[in-house]
Formats: sequence, structure tokens, C-alpha cells
Amino acid sequence: MLEVLTAETFAARMAISGDGKRPYLAPLAHLVRRCITSWGRPARQRVSGYLHRQLLAMGYDEEGAHMQVRITIDGLLDIGDIAAVRIDGKASLVFTRPLLVVL
Repeated sequence: MLEVLTAETFAARMAISGDGKRPYLAPLAHLVRRCITSWGRPARQRVSGYLHRQLLAMGYDEEGAHMQVRITIDGLLDIGDIAAVRIDGKASLVFTRPLLVVL
């Protein structure tokens, strides 16, 4: 069964909050990490495009959403949480710290 979501409901389900024009960085960083975890070694463009579309669906300003996604990914790269690498000739984002896996 399909459910119609308002922008506010969608944002709440995705755990994204912001000031109305731009989302806050911490929830966005969590979504970037979720994308990398779910998709393995995604390209930066794939993660950026996905997050940008989700933020637009949540009703955020296009320019503010684009800027916040860029700032978030750059910030995670700067602090060393993720790294941009080339694997088999393809640019990818990967975690730089080991992750615990529950067996």
C-alpha cells in the first residue's frame, strides 16, 4: 500500500532537521554514512545526487540543500571519517575507520 507523505513527515522519518532553508549538518552526516554503509563504495556524485533529491523532497531550498550536502561531504573528508579513493579505476567514498559488525 502506498502512503502519501508530506515534506515534514518525510523529513521526520529520515531524521532530518534544519532551519527551514538548510538542513543541519549532523543529520546529513549520518545520512552520508548510511549511504556508504548501504551501497558499499559509492561515487561521491551518487551520494550527493541522492541526498540533494531527498532534501528537495523535504521542502528545503535547492541552493541551501546543494551547499549543505557539499559542506557535509567535504567536512567528513576533512576530518578523516571518510576518504575519496579510486578502486578499479572508479572514484569511491569509503570509511577510513574500522566498523564493528555484529555477527
